[in-house]
Amino acid sequence: MPPVLDELRRRLFTQSVGAIGPSTTTTSIFVDSLPEWPKVSIVLMQAQGQEGIIHYGDGVPDIERHRVEMWVRSTAPASGGQVPHSTASKAAATLAYRALVSVTNTTLQASTTAQSNRYLSVTAPNGPPWLFDRDPQGRIYWRCTFDAERAST
Repeated sequence: MPPVLDELRRRLFTQSVGAIGPSTTTTSIFVDSLPEWPKVSIVLMQAQGQEGIIHYGDGVPDIERHRVEMWVRSTAPASGGQVPHSTASKAAATLAYRALVSVTNTTLQASTTAQSNRYLSVTAPNGPPWLFDRDPQGRIYWRCTFDAERAST
């Protein structure tokens, strides 16, 4: 798992946005894949970022610039073929958005290592989460893009 995804996933967990790993009673946070069964699910995926920032001319970026996609899926349809409600997924998407864009000059730690990395900022260049799509089961997907600037390790 890319460290930036693990660090941002842990940030969501420590900010009480959701649980890491499978859960059927709360929002669950995943990386790079989205299982079918949790009620409200968040997935973080690494997207193409930008070239790092070099300050000292040695060719090695001092600041890494990552791009992360977040998708939040609503609950499965209710029985009887009713269209699923997006209230819980919209709330989870908004909480996740606020937890990530509040990262400014903050140290984040991955859940699998003791190493911490300093983040200069996490921004959402396209704004807050937006209604992106519905899947064949009618579940709603909210989407948000984040740019994370992190000191090189």
